[in-house]
Amino acid sequence: MVSHPCALLLQLGTSDAPLLLTTLRYDFTVYSQLSATLTAIFFRQGDATAQAMGYWAIWAIGFISRPVGSVLFGHLGDTRGRRPTLLLSILCMSVPSIIIGALPTYQQAGAVAPVLLALMRLVQGLALGGEVRQQKTCQRPASDTTVINSLFIATCWMTMGSSLWVLALW
Repeated sequence: MVSHPCALLLQLGTSDAPLLLTTLRYDFTVYSQLSATLTAIFFRQGDATAQAMGYWAIWAIGFISRPVGSVLFGHLGDTRGRRPTLLLSILCMSVPSIIIGALPTYQQAGAVAPVLLALMRLVQGLALGGEVRQQKTCQRPASDTTVINSLFIATCWMTMGSSLWVLALW
């Protein structure tokens, strides 16, 4: 039995651990690729502009909630332990993915359908923000975390800032 709280990531090795994170980000990629299908299912038909705006607003909720998830899951990792927090973030990413597949359509539930979709995307964004932070913390020994993790966080914020800038110009 491995005593390290992040045994899964250590067993995978630092070169394989990004594969786990990429798998979790797959949900965000699938969501963006299925825009035509999801807008037809979860939004009122007729106004294509309103459909697109609602769809991409819900997509953005997942990205905007990431920093909050990083803070939330970082605090939980500090107080409750890294392993349970890492497992919780994976669970919080997986369960909403399943629930999204079972959500009622706009024709069945009306305006409740996009609200439920937005709530699930919010939970996924929180979970992914927490997953990134937990993974990076688990990959490095405690003596190494200061400089490397600080650079990682700075890079994440720069990436998010440039993404928001592109979205604002678009």
